[in-house]
Amino acid sequence: IPLVGRSEPSGAAQGISFIRLTHVVRAREKRRSSDMDAAKPGTVAYALRAAQVPPAVARGYSDATGIVRLRAWQRDVLEGPDGVAAGANAVVTVDTAGGKSCVAEVALLRGAFRGEGGVALYVLPFLA
Repeated sequence: IPLVGRSEPSGAAQGISFIRLTHVVRAREKRRSSDMDAAKPGTVAYALRAAQVPPAVARGYSDATGIVRLRAWQRDVLEGPDGVAAGANAVVTVDTAGGKSCVAEVALLRGAFRGEGGVALYVLPFLA
């Protein structure tokens, strides 16, 4: 399932990539949503379900990243009524390879599939 396509609109500033999310579900790739409904707290599947990401996209994300369990701090930031998955904002500062991207991607996917419109800005360095 393709999740992210990168495109550079004409006139885009050099070095900036615009991300366009694509939700493609083929009939043969559809699975029952019960596996996502059975997700347990502390898993990426649970956070994506809480973020109201469609089950097929959540499965594609989990399959593509291989991430199953969240770290304790990710769970604190993502889950719950005041978490990122519920629409709250967060500033995350963690060491390199600490799991920041997962939190940002859940927030981006939430925004993309809530239908509220808007712009998401995901800033990261080219070199750590």
